[in-house]
Amino acid sequence: MEPLQVLERYYNNFINSDDPKMFFIGMTDYLDYGDNVPEFDLITTQISNMPKALMSQYEEQEKKARKKIEQAHKEVSAYVAKNKVESPALQEALHEYGDFLEKRAFSSSPLATSLHIALGDAIEALHAMPDHKEFASKYVEYHHRDKTLVNRYLPLQEFNDFVDTKDELDRGAKDALWGAQMRMYELCDVVRKGRETHKKIVERYKKREQGASFDLLNYGVLIGEWVKTEEGRIDRKPTFFSVEKIRPKAQRFHTYVVAHFAEAHDAIGQHSQKADQKVQFDENACRLYINGTELRIRRVSDQYDLLRVVFSNPEEAGKEWFFSEISELVDPALPQERTKKYYNAAYQIKKNLASQGISDFFITTAHSVQINKNYLS
Repeated sequence: MEPLQVLERYYNNFINSDDPKMFFIGMTDYLDYGDNVPEFDLITTQISNMPKALMSQYEEQEKKARKKIEQAHKEVSAYVAKNKVESPALQEALHEYGDFLEKRAFSSSPLATSLHIALGDAIEALHAMPDHKEFASKYVEYHHRDKTLVNRYLPLQEFNDFVDTKDELDRGAKDALWGAQMRMYELCDVVRKGRETHKKIVERYKKREQGASFDLLNYGVLIGEWVKTEEGRIDRKPTFFSVEKIRPKAQRFHTYVVAHFAEAHDAIGQHSQKADQKVQFDENACRLYINGTELRIRRVSDQYDLLRVVFSNPEEAGKEWFFSEISELVDPALPQERTKKYYNAAYQIKKNLASQGISDFFITTAHSVQINKNYLS
């Protein structure tokens, strides 16, 4: 039976089920099978890349917004210190700003947004004090007809641009094809390994790791809803594991996969023909080519992220890459103690290559990985 026919069977097995448990377990089986089909893997990779340009824009705009916010914070803090301004509301706002900046406090909002709100509250407190209103007015936007009315505190075009892009990404996560795929995989990850993930977060919480309490609170709601669904103890309308919400996304996703399957099949054939003697990592095809040997890499994996960084610039592919550096490029928010996962990723790649007769492609230490220069000459 052809892979697409098997995929159709998996799809038909869950898509019309109204039982939440059977629906989401079936959808997980469908994605698990699909991830082992090269054409499916290529299609999902292409879908994941759809918001790539927008994500890059978002990251760049957040940096610019934070730079402007931090500049304003420096000016406000210097003024407060010089003038020995005393105000509980002001001090609380500035303290909150520091907590977010130093990662003592966390929010579901981006860091730039949390910092902007906290500093805006500080400026509002200053603006309310007659002796400091003139200074605070530098950071206030007034109503164009009535200067006694404040439109907003800390108006920054860089922050506005960032918010506009974030809103566009939020709409995409809700309505776009890439958003549908992302939601399906997120829920299926909970079905696959939700309890295991929850235990790891609990361990982080016990060790008092930064952000662990916030992660525990949020993930606890998600895994709690799945456990009730799995055990048939649903006592209210599901928020996350809702068949009604997810079925249209799954239908749209599957329709796209079927429509592009033949095209993906042809593309994979072309990639195979291009697997010549040089070393390369094809992000779209999720394949590492080494002297005619081909190693398939799962798209959603630490191995994929490691290779994507190492091969991001051909001129730097042969340098020694520290796992902390790779971690910073993949996810700047990841605590340093968790960068070990990229050591494990390098080890797994070495192991898989060794099974194909290539045992010395990576040179690894406890802190770094480097491609053996013999393969780059």
